[in-house]
Amino acid sequence: MAICITVAIGKGGVGKTATTVNLAAAMALDGKKVLVVDTDIQANSTYFLTGESLMDNPFPKNGLFDNRVTSFMNYVSTLSNYDELQVASGLAKVITDVYTENWNDKSLGEYIAELKALKAEVETIKDQVETGKRKLSFEGLNGNLIERYYEPTDNADVNILRNILEDTLDEYSDLSANDRVAVLLEMIESIIE
Repeated sequence: MAICITVAIGKGGVGKTATTVNLAAAMALDGKKVLVVDTDIQANSTYFLTGESLMDNPFPKNGLFDNRVTSFMNYVSTLSNYDELQVASGLAKVITDVYTENWNDKSLGEYIAELKALKAEVETIKDQVETGKRKLSFEGLNGNLIERYYEPTDNADVNILRNILEDTLDEYSDLSANDRVAVLLEMIESIIE
């Protein structure tokens, strides 16, 4: 027997896509066959469920995110398998850092709590995108949390600096993304401290 669940509301940014995608993932983990129909013009659930590159979507490009958000976006953007159970299991691993075959009685509750926290964090990122402000948050060399808000700028001097940095990063593409980000964050820390 087929069950149809509709997730709809006129207001943006309330978590319709996150709810839909994670509900679909949870049902797939439960062995159900799931079909998600996304009528939103942004088609974010398509990015999350099909493995199409998130880099084509402007949403994740607007800031640097913490490790959990980055891991989630990386997982989704590199999906090459569309088997619902494997996708849901992989998503559960990314979110909880525990393989589903190693889950215990508390794991589902922990997964749901982590999923809610991730959803809230992603929603704040979306809010920042909509307001034009960006938040940079990372742990500094001394272990202190550094958080700064900034507004994007697009003047000629900034574009020259951006191009120089992009060219330099391209020259060192043999370094891991982690190494390049670490160097950039150290530079940012020295600028703002």
